[in-house]
Amino acid sequence: MIKYTDHQRLTNNDRGVAILMVMGSIALLTYLLAEFTFETKLNKIKVQNSQDRVQARLNAEAGLTLAMAKLRLYQQARNTIEKQKSLKERIDPDLLQSVVTMPFIYPITLPPRSDIIQRNAVAEFEKNSLVQGKISLAISPVSNFLNPNNLRIPHTTDKNEDDGHTTTNDDLTSANSAPHEYLVEVFIQALHKRKLEKQEQSELAADYLADVDETQLVDNLKFFVNQKGRFTSPLTPESERQFQEAGIYPKHAPMSSISEMHLLPGWSDEVFDLIKGQISIHDVTIIPLNKITEKQLANIFPSITPEQSKEFFEFRDGTEEEEPHPFKSPQDFKKLVVSQLAILEEEDYNKRIKEFANAGLQLGIAGKLFKVVSRGGFKRANYTITAYINLPIKPLPPAPEKKDPKIPEMKNPSDQDSPTTTSPDGGQDGNKEPPPMELLLPRVVEINIT
Repeated sequence: MIKYTDHQRLTNNDRGVAILMVMGSIALLTYLLAEFTFETKLNKIKVQNSQDRVQARLNAEAGLTLAMAKLRLYQQARNTIEKQKSLKERIDPDLLQSVVTMPFIYPITLPPRSDIIQRNAVAEFEKNSLVQGKISLAISPVSNFLNPNNLRIPHTTDKNEDDGHTTTNDDLTSANSAPHEYLVEVFIQALHKRKLEKQEQSELAADYLADVDETQLVDNLKFFVNQKGRFTSPLTPESERQFQEAGIYPKHAPMSSISEMHLLPGWSDEVFDLIKGQISIHDVTIIPLNKITEKQLANIFPSITPEQSKEFFEFRDGTEEEEPHPFKSPQDFKKLVVSQLAILEEEDYNKRIKEFANAGLQLGIAGKLFKVVSRGGFKRANYTITAYINLPIKPLPPAPEKKDPKIPEMKNPSDQDSPTTTSPDGGQDGNKEPPPMELLLPRVVEINIT
């Protein structure tokens, strides 16, 4: 018979091992189950967040689509008003613009004192609506008219009618009467005026703006947007040196975004903030008279005094004692500037407005460039689309070529009895009024997504 010692008895005893294996397996499975549950819930949350983000984006895109539809209606209404003189006298384009640019918010919020009819109407609208979530749409006209791209020197080979001289790029570069040269002065004046105002407001601003050279800044801007070799000035070598030191290669092409101005040497954030509210890289063309600010009015008429500026805006926007008098036509604006406030003589006013026309800018009541901010929301997701929408003006047909006075005109015998002559546009003696302005369909010229 074999006898076991106590030690051998303990080491050969396997009772309870099964329970330990079962407990270990349960613990392992519990950990795996918890891990799988966590991953499943996390993926579910990710999917839900992605769905909410997509829904928010669809809501923002729906707002942008609504803005395009409203601006198409605005385009058709403006064209109808321009073509019919009776409507033009009765309907204020600025009022039409105000109706189109009214903000839109969904779900519709009602004031606390709304009656039962209003509440039922909103409830019925939301019941039939397919929109899920929130939509916030804001449309505002862009009245800024300092466009860096207008500083580009055009390429032309037009012949002078008097001496047959061909106008070249060199002629344009040195011609002080060229439209882009006028815009240079507008840029410099705007920078200089805002610089002085900022320095008077803050001692700190007086220090960091003391070395700012407005002329050099604008020259750097012209050097950046003009085609290489087309623009030269006494400050061009300094512009080239500053670009090289900053390690920036000039674009030599039009800007596609206003943020590109931060790339230019000397255009720090503090300098850019001086006139950021007056700059737009898009083709504004029309300066809305009922939307221009005090700074923009000073750019149009640099000789205006603070008292005249105050009287101008008190007349247009009204005061506590007097009602506002919004402009209904550029003629109303001219009457106020020339006759009532005596800011300029009529001859000087016409000359000033002609300078703006040469630069591609004209005075108007309602604008044609709009900023659209469409925000979509769903649960905790938000999506914002910021777009600039332009309504281009249909270009007029080219003017007929002038005939050489030395060459006799061949007359048609059948026209000898006619007492008047007809101009190419249908007017008599060429005195017919210019054709009405026609806006084309709205188009998105810039879009930003956040």
